[in-house]
Amino acid sequence: ARQHAWEAGGSWVGRGFLEWVAGDTPEAAALRASTEIFFIPIMDVDNVALGAGGKEAVPRDHNRDWDTRPVYPEVAAAQQRVEALIQVGRLRCYFDLHNPGSGDKQPFFFGPMDYEQMTGPRRASYDRFLSLCVQHMREPLPILPRYRFATYVKTQEERDRMSGNWVRDRTPARAVAMTLETAWNTPHSTQDGYLHVGQGLAKAMAAWLRE
Repeated sequence: ARQHAWEAGGSWVGRGFLEWVAGDTPEAAALRASTEIFFIPIMDVDNVALGAGGKEAVPRDHNRDWDTRPVYPEVAAAQQRVEALIQVGRLRCYFDLHNPGSGDKQPFFFGPMDYEQMTGPRRASYDRFLSLCVQHMREPLPILPRYRFATYVKTQEERDRMSGNWVRDRTPARAVAMTLETAWNTPHSTQDGYLHVGQGLAKAMAAWLRE
């Protein structure tokens, strides 16, 4: 969460996710027994401490620093952990938690840019995961029931440096990697609302991993 420092809602979504995972339901207990979860509540710690926004930072922000020579040591550390999990076949899900523009009134996922061209198991993974999110990520901030795409990023080189794309390019068909944008400019965009979004995401992931 918070590859862009100002997007504090992402950290609260992550907290809701972890609170559900740590809970007493049979589904949460089964998830804990079979799954290892890594959560980074704040990636851009320096700009959080400064009170800066972090997005479009110079020379680039954290979410566009995922290449072979990252500027930020925290990005390099995250890359190393992700690659280690991929190499041993243990990465099934990657979520980058953000807040979008002020005009967006419900949470949504940025999906793969090549989604329409996907076929077979990879397309099935993304379709099924989204359908489970629609079931579990409901009130008070229901998830948009379709993927959106980061068409505002104009070059392939820059898209390749975004963390969700960087991870997706390295994972097998049975894994999903995506960005969750949780609306912040609504009456329900509160700590409690964000916690509910995170809980729903955790429920959807648990259901997906059980299949």
